[in-house]
Amino acid sequence: MFHLDSSTPRLIDGSMMLQGLRCKVSENRMTRFCLALFVMLLLATSATAAELRVGCAAVDISPVAGTPMQAPQRPPYEIKLATAAHDPLHVKAVVLAVGERKVALVVCDLTSIPVALIEAARKRIGESTDIDPLWTMISATHTHTTPQIRPRFVTKADEAARAKTAAYVDSLPARIAEAVRLANERLAPASAAVAIGREETVSFNRRYRMADGSVQTSPGKSDAAIVRNILGADGPIDPEVGVVTFDGANGASLATLVNFAIHLDTIGGHEPSADF
Repeated sequence: MFHLDSSTPRLIDGSMMLQGLRCKVSENRMTRFCLALFVMLLLATSATAAELRVGCAAVDISPVAGTPMQAPQRPPYEIKLATAAHDPLHVKAVVLAVGERKVALVVCDLTSIPVALIEAARKRIGESTDIDPLWTMISATHTHTTPQIRPRFVTKADEAARAKTAAYVDSLPARIAEAVRLANERLAPASAAVAIGREETVSFNRRYRMADGSVQTSPGKSDAAIVRNILGADGPIDPEVGVVTFDGANGASLATLVNFAIHLDTIGGHEPSADF
């Protein structure tokens, strides 16, 4: 998940900038996203922190009204059409450059992204920028309040709604590539900082030990009789919050990359939303 603005506070001082990250990653058992991000850069070049350049951009991917929304992908395959967006959906891109090597990190406000769509976006990125498509990581925030981008789940919708799904899906590779292109054009000297925090109050494990000795995933939460038979969670949560911040040469925050294990679905309804 990316947050692009100028309000994010610095987490740690310059001692954890790019040049020293290899040691810190090992010592603190950093989450895999930090490792993947910075090892790519460190292995590509021996450049110092002063040579890091960062560019950021966001492109709106909110659907038009009447586009079929993500709904439970189980019978009877409900068709739920989007109204006006509760808040904008975005594709957000951060391009990192160290020496001649560039890496693009892209996060989309979608539930998930099919491999074919990722490959189509990478192809466009390769055509519109000097970034190697294989050095582009594209992911989704997994917000549930988003358009359905798998046409097989909208076959019960009318022709106009199906056409909107098709048009939305067709537009995504170009919008993803546009975010990367804009971020690439905005490269400027920057610094990076990393930290690990903890959040233990908003997550729960959905596997429960039941009074009859069974283990159930998401037992009937609306059935009081079932709820009374829950003994407790059958597994842990992952409370670690991995954070990477990118600051411009003037100290202003450019972007924050956050990694947190949670299956979020807090908004609901027909209004597209990036959720929290």
